[in-house]
Amino acid sequence: MKRAVMLILAMSVSLIFLGSCASIFKGPNDRLKLSSKPSGAEIYINGKFAGKTPLRINLKASKSYIVEFKKNDYTSCTYHVSSELGVGWVILDIFGGLVPIAIDAITGSWYYLEPDYLNCKMEKDGI
Repeated sequence: MKRAVMLILAMSVSLIFLGSCASIFKGPNDRLKLSSKPSGAEIYINGKFAGKTPLRINLKASKSYIVEFKKNDYTSCTYHVSSELGVGWVILDIFGGLVPIAIDAITGSWYYLEPDYLNCKMEKDGI
């Protein structure tokens, strides 16, 4: 009897901690890939300098962003990167119960960034 109770307890704890699919397999961040032609453009994310192209940066998937590409003597590019709900993760969590839903919702793990790749083709100013 004691062994059966321990087994049920162990399985319950496992389901609680392993049941939130998106948190385990994906996590709360997404990688955004940024490139430009010509390369070396400055990247500003929500107005803050983030680096120069080519750049790969991890961002919270539960937030939306304004991404700007700037380079002297070239036209700039501005893009909106939005946070989208990953319906597949939500459906998987529903099968796991309330705990997985709560974990993925709180961590923001069931969101993803769209688009996840931006390429700015810059032209010389005045052309």
